[in-house]
Amino acid sequence: MKILYRLCVYCILISSSLSANAAVDYEIKGSTDQQATDNIKVYLSAISAPTSIDNISYLNEVEETAKESLTATGYYQPEITTSINEQADKQTVILNVNLGQRITITEVDLRITGEALQDANFQQYMLDFPIKEGDI
Repeated sequence: MKILYRLCVYCILISSSLSANAAVDYEIKGSTDQQATDNIKVYLSAISAPTSIDNISYLNEVEETAKESLTATGYYQPEITTSINEQADKQTVILNVNLGQRITITEVDLRITGEALQDANFQQYMLDFPIKEGDI
C-alpha cells in the first residue's frame, strides 16, 4: 500500500512540474521580410517553454535565437527588443524587429592553383560556382 501511495505522489509531483511550464506565443512586429519572419518563427519553435515568461534569461535567449535566425536570411546586424503581453489564459512575447541592412556579396574572388588549374572538373566548377556578386 505504501508503494502505491508513493507512486501516486510521484505522479502528482511530475505532472504538476510539467504543467508549470508556460505556454508562450510569439508576435513579431517590424519585419517587412516574410522569409525572415518565418525563419524567426522556426527558430523560436525550438526553444523549450519557460517556467516563467518574465524570466530575463529566457527573453535574452529569445532575442539571441531570433538574431541567429536572421543571419540565414542575410541580416547580420538586426536590432531586436522583447516585451511581454501577459493575459490570464495567454502569454505572448512580442519581438520588435528592425532588420537593418541586408548583407550582399559585393565581390567574389575564387582562385584555383596548382594541378587543379588544368582539371576540367575544377574549370567547370568555377564557371558554375553558386555564389555570385549581388547574392545575399
